[in-house]
Formats: sequence, C-alpha cells, structure tokens
Amino acid sequence: MKMKNFEWKSFGEAFWEVSKSSGWVGILGWILFFAFTQNRVESRIMTLPQFMGKASLSQVYLPPWLSSKAKYEISNIVLKENFLSPHVVPLLYAQILSLPWIDEVKKIKREFPARIGLSFSVRKPVSQIQIHKLAYYIDSNGVPISPTYYTSLSLPQIQGIHTLDERKKLKLGAQMALLLKEFSSFGLFRKAIIDLSYVHPEKNSWNPGIRIISENGCIIEWGNFWKDREGP
Repeated sequence: MKMKNFEWKSFGEAFWEVSKSSGWVGILGWILFFAFTQNRVESRIMTLPQFMGKASLSQVYLPPWLSSKAKYEISNIVLKENFLSPHVVPLLYAQILSLPWIDEVKKIKREFPARIGLSFSVRKPVSQIQIHKLAYYIDSNGVPISPTYYTSLSLPQIQGIHTLDERKKLKLGAQMALLLKEFSSFGLFRKAIIDLSYVHPEKNSWNPGIRIISENGCIIEWGNFWKDREGP
C-alpha cells in the first residue's frame, strides 16, 4: 500500500482551499464551526472552579497537636488566579510558606481537572519559653513560634533568655530539649526547666554552663559557669 505524502499547511492556506472548493457554504460552515467550538472551549475554561483550599485540602493529614487556628488557615487558602494559570503553583507555594507554623513546602502538583496536591512539613515545638509575660514555643532550630498555632503541649521550659534576639541561646535550649526528649520515657524531663542564665555566647571562649531541673526536683549542672556565681 502506498502512503500518501502529507503536506502541512497553515490555517489560512487550508481555509482558502476549502473555501474555493465549497464556495460560500463552506465559508459559512467554517464560521459556524469556529464560533461554536470557541464558545464551548471558553465556557469550559471559565467553569473550571477556582482553587479553594477548603475543598482541596480536606484530606491533607495534619498533626493532632496543631490548633484549630492552624487548620483554619491552611483549609481556607484561596487563590486569586485561575486553576489553569501558570502562576497558580508559585503563588500557592508563597502563601503556604508564609504561614508561621509551616517548616517546608516539599511539593505542589496540579491534579486535573481542578485539584491541587500538596506535601509540606510542619514546625514541631520542642520547648517553651516566656519573655515579658508572653509565651512562645521553640522549634528544633531555636525559632520561636506563637503558641496559638498549637494545642497545649507538655514541653521543657527554657529560662535565662530575656529577648527573642538571643538566637544562640535559643538554639542551645532547643538542642538541650531534643536531648532531654531521649529520656522522656523516664518521665523526669518532660516538663524540665532548662536554665541558661549562665550562658554567655558573647564571650570569645564560649563554654556554656547549663542547669537542668527535672520534674521531681533533680538538678543536673555542667559547664563552665561556677566562676560567674556570687559567693565563695
């Protein structure tokens, strides 16, 4: 069987050839065809629902220790762009990452016809601190978070920090809290106090002195803080 050779033509060339062979009837048919299909395609695009976080995120797993405020924020994200817009994914990425309790946005994928799949990690508190009568949770990186995004958690309490700008001490407190978590099965350090009053990161030779007071009153001290104490 001999195959025909196909020649690609532009739309204008094809339209002109069909019009010459079929006359005004052909031209009218082309006009009606494109008018019908164009309207149908446009209505299809316009009727695609805009991305509504509440509808699309209903099946996203969220840790039980997140508060209703955090769940409300993530489930009520609404994009102003149409689902088919190329800006949907970067806009959604920025919106989710702006939430204080979000640690990392791992993946955003459009799932046609009108659904978006998300994968992200949540900042989990490891300790708590109170500064000027305001309470904060501290994550594993030493970053403070508002407690309004979490349920009531039993975490070690950091003391000896007076401002949120003391980043090195906050990081040290978070590291100590993670270390104490290894002993949580004993029930002694779940609500322990991590006292960093004798930690001086501004000194050139920083050798921190740390005191830990367990729930049953047991005191553990180590580091180079004895010379900073008053008295003999």
